[in-house]
Amino acid sequence: MSRRAVTSRDKSGSAAGYDWRRLGRVLSLAAFVASTAGAIACAVICLVSSVPVPPVPVAVWASLVGGVIPMNILAGLGPDRTENRWIMPALALFLVCFVSGIVQLGHGVPEVIHGAYYQDSHGTLTRVSHDTYVWAFRAAARMFGGGGCVGYVFAAGRHADRWRDD
Repeated sequence: MSRRAVTSRDKSGSAAGYDWRRLGRVLSLAAFVASTAGAIACAVICLVSSVPVPPVPVAVWASLVGGVIPMNILAGLGPDRTENRWIMPALALFLVCFVSGIVQLGHGVPEVIHGAYYQDSHGTLTRVSHDTYVWAFRAAARMFGGGGCVGYVFAAGRHADRWRDD
């Protein structure tokens, strides 16, 4: 009975006849698609939060922004070079979203305490109307959405480099 050596290689150079490189490229393509979808979703949150529509729930934008971390960890496993033409527009969007959010959150972050609406600025509570509360809530979503957009665009650029390489 003969045993085939584990270190045997086929013509493509992969161990035991399996193309691990192709699997890595497919996974990078999937991560690229997920990063691109995250960037688009965060950009939409930034734009939608600028108009008077019902605000995006915290769970939606918090989970989107939380997804940036694993996408960038996966992107760190790729090549070091990044040719990302979308990073500057994403940074510009983030800057606009962050500055407009900071200006609108001048009295603090929105909170509801015993059914009353407040803005909390470093422990100082300012009672506000429901409309002001909703407007501040949208500003917070805009700030976090802009940051998430930049993170996803960076990850998408890294993943695109990885699956395009030979």
